[in-house]
Amino acid sequence: RGVARTLQDLTDEILAGEATLALLRECNVVRVDVRHIDDEGREYKLREDHQDFFYTRQPFATRSDWRVERTRRRPTNWAIWEKHPVSEAPLDAAKRAVCEELGLCGDLNLRAEDVTEEMEPPMDYPGVSTRLRASNFTLLLSKAQYDPSGYVEPADDKRTVFVWDKA
Repeated sequence: RGVARTLQDLTDEILAGEATLALLRECNVVRVDVRHIDDEGREYKLREDHQDFFYTRQPFATRSDWRVERTRRRPTNWAIWEKHPVSEAPLDAAKRAVCEELGLCGDLNLRAEDVTEEMEPPMDYPGVSTRLRASNFTLLLSKAQYDPSGYVEPADDKRTVFVWDKA
């Protein structure tokens, strides 16, 4: 036992109303600000416009049988926001996320910006706050990588639509 108190001591404090326990979710994320500067010097910033979540009631349905069940718009300043395991280096996670979400793989002009820690309100899991450790990056797309119509990330149960805004 030493100087540490017992689990029973903690239980007694909680039952007496002297203490509470709170759950905390901790996540490592990479966030990528995606930009493009055209030949005239105009700067554009990519943003996630929305996500469409699909459903079907038909067994063995093909993708064309799926319908949009709901659409989600997340308020964010980052084009890409991706969780990653502690074992994956943030730069590798950022490259993977850009490849998965935008289909841009290989040579990327990614610049590490900073690392921030912040608390996020319990939106994903009600009652459970989240502490984010965010590694932030900027990606400047070349003319060859830039698609003026934006990008769509298809997934099994959703699609994410990215569009350009003037910066």
